[in-house]
Amino acid sequence: MDKVAADLTRILGPERLLWEREHLATYGFDGTAALYAEAGCVALAKTTAEVTQVVRYAAQNKIPVVTRGSGTGLSGGSVPVHGCIVLCLVQMDRVLELDQKNLTIHVESGVVTQKVAELADAAGLLYPPDPGSMKISTIGGNVAENSGGLRGLKYGVTRDYVMGLEVVLANGRGSRDRLGHYRRQDHPVHAGVFGPDHDEMRRGICPRGFAPGCRGDPPHGDGRAFGRGPGGGAANGRNRAQPWSQGRATSPAR
Repeated sequence: MDKVAADLTRILGPERLLWEREHLATYGFDGTAALYAEAGCVALAKTTAEVTQVVRYAAQNKIPVVTRGSGTGLSGGSVPVHGCIVLCLVQMDRVLELDQKNLTIHVESGVVTQKVAELADAAGLLYPPDPGSMKISTIGGNVAENSGGLRGLKYGVTRDYVMGLEVVLANGRGSRDRLGHYRRQDHPVHAGVFGPDHDEMRRGICPRGFAPGCRGDPPHGDGRAFGRGPGGGAANGRNRAQPWSQGRATSPAR
């Protein structure tokens, strides 16, 4: 791992690569009880280009990669495998755009869920998914684990609010692929919105994503979201918008 650490240091710089035992112990577990493993190193990427470089390096050298956000998950999703590269995206925490007309927000993976909810609220909108860890968890982790919360029964979970993802595939070839489609309009009805293919999603790393917000007074408003529900009417809590169902048949991201 000394060679791997040296190679990744040239990509990220010494301040954003962790490989000493005391650091690896911190990244060896998440919120899941009784699961622990020690990674070979931890890479703290800040840009999509850095994610691409790390993934390409790992693919070329046949080193497993486990992505991580804040490590609050309860299903072991961010627990490393022995000797892997933990690719931590918490420093990719920029909010790139809040589009009030189109009810969308464009963020990087490391943005904390609570911040997204607060930005939506300040704009008179509602971002419904409310996992119990939302003050700590990141949007990237929410997408990976399809996080929900108490509002999930009425409004749906994270997959119901993903419009598109910028994904670096596991083979590291090319810079990035976009899953989904975002069409900007002057009103909150979006047509031709696709969702990510489940198989591609499992094999990719998502540095960025688009998510829609809802209109309504949380948590008792009707949560009228962008798009059309399966019956053709405007989506609400009983007939939630499922944007991936329009345009082609795909499975929502897990």
